[in-house]
Amino acid sequence: MPTNISKEEEQVPPSVRAATPPPHISSSIRKIVTPQFTTFQPRNFYRSGNDCINKIAWSCDGKRLASCSNSKEVKLWDIERSLDNADLSLSGSNKDSVNHVACHPTHPQLLCSASRKAGLIYFWDARRFKKELCTIPLAVDSVTYAPDAQTVLAMDRFDNMRIIDCRMVGPTEPNEWSLKEDSLRLGSDVGGDSVYQAIFNHVGDMVFLAKEDGQITMVEYPSLKIWHSLPAHVTACYTLALDPRGSYLASGGADGFVNLFDTAEFIATKAVPAVDSGIRTIGFSYDGEYLAAGCAEQNSVYIICTETGELMHRIPCLGTPSTVTWHPTRHLLAFGGDNEYSPTSRGRWLSIFGS
Repeated sequence: MPTNISKEEEQVPPSVRAATPPPHISSSIRKIVTPQFTTFQPRNFYRSGNDCINKIAWSCDGKRLASCSNSKEVKLWDIERSLDNADLSLSGSNKDSVNHVACHPTHPQLLCSASRKAGLIYFWDARRFKKELCTIPLAVDSVTYAPDAQTVLAMDRFDNMRIIDCRMVGPTEPNEWSLKEDSLRLGSDVGGDSVYQAIFNHVGDMVFLAKEDGQITMVEYPSLKIWHSLPAHVTACYTLALDPRGSYLASGGADGFVNLFDTAEFIATKAVPAVDSGIRTIGFSYDGEYLAAGCAEQNSVYIICTETGELMHRIPCLGTPSTVTWHPTRHLLAFGGDNEYSPTSRGRWLSIFGS
């Protein structure tokens, strides 16, 4: 599907270019070889219909990309092959749309998905793709593996958080995985503020929450006690990402800013004015040098230099990007969504960019 975007439109708008960074943090001084982003073109997958790519995630070895959509399946893509067809489709007993997927942080064949309409969380082994390993009866909007992969954090639309214990209680039966009933209700159903995203720190003892009131709330894990909140955006905070080096916590919001917080003091050190558009999704590259930000109304993904705050490149998209994620060991970016602002040709799309 053509994007119909000229070379002039692909350039970063002059009004939002960052100021010249101090010399000591430039890539050349730090001996960082910057990828030539301008030489790459996205590889695209597109399917027409009333559908959307809801979430994508790389396997921990980077050999496969998992995606979920309203098509009732979790698809696994071998990105070294053509994107015309998925490598595997995981459907099992699921008969409803899938709104979230997460890959196991240490095992490349394991993943889990959530279907809010079906009211179930599914655990999968890609080697046994015809049937799920286990189901947990929970209607949730997102699932996130803890860094040690022993538990999964599940959150529903009422902002209740629950912990699923993924350690096998029995010697061989994965269906004995248990649900820990401890939960934290943040109160959106009684007039509070909704949570858009939850991510772990690298140690796994804290969860960061992106909230509707523009705050980032920090919750101790697994006790789920609120530890601290900090202001991030003047309107809703939609998305969060943690630098793989542990130096920065990034946030994106409805105000069009990407903010970078120093994780030592949780003080905002950089504010990047992307465009006059909400930032719906962000993600750090494997080395923490670059941050990708998906802009809703602009149908674009921007690549930002983490240390300088410079907007390095704009990638035109086939529609509204709802999810971005970098490859775990390469400067290879995957992103997807739908083209909801083009009702005559609506459909889901997935793109790969970089090398």
